[in-house]
Amino acid sequence: MSAYGLDEVILKWKVGKLTVEQAIGQILLLIQERDERLQELEGRLHAVRQVADGDGEQGGETPR
Repeated sequence: MSAYGLDEVILKWKVGKLTVEQAIGQILLLIQERDERLQELEGRLHAVRQVADGDGEQGGETPR
């Protein structure tokens, strides 16, 4: 997990508190976190679409 948000990484790099290598590492961690969140959201969207299209499991709880 990244220790800093993107704005903080950029600021710390600009003022010399992070090396280029550290900044790249932090940015890669941020990208990884965003990718995981995106995949989770895409999975939820797919499930909601299946229910909306009538392809979901019958008798289940309606997603919000």
